[in-house]
Amino acid sequence: GAGVSQSGEGNVAGVFQRGRGHSATISQNGNNNTYGIFQFGRNTSTTATQTGDGKVGLVFQGGW
Repeated sequence: GAGVSQSGEGNVAGVFQRGRGHSATISQNGNNNTYGIFQFGRNTSTTATQTGDGKVGLVFQGGW
């Protein structure tokens, strides 16, 4: 499962999950923020929050 919450303008979020049992949540408050989550394997979990303007984040996660 995945959830994205955005408040502001120009925010971009992407979640890619391959495998089973993953969860991801991205919350962005502000303007022009970018975040990407890539999860592979099994049973990984990520929660990301960006507050402010012009923030960038990226997570690569694997579980076996």
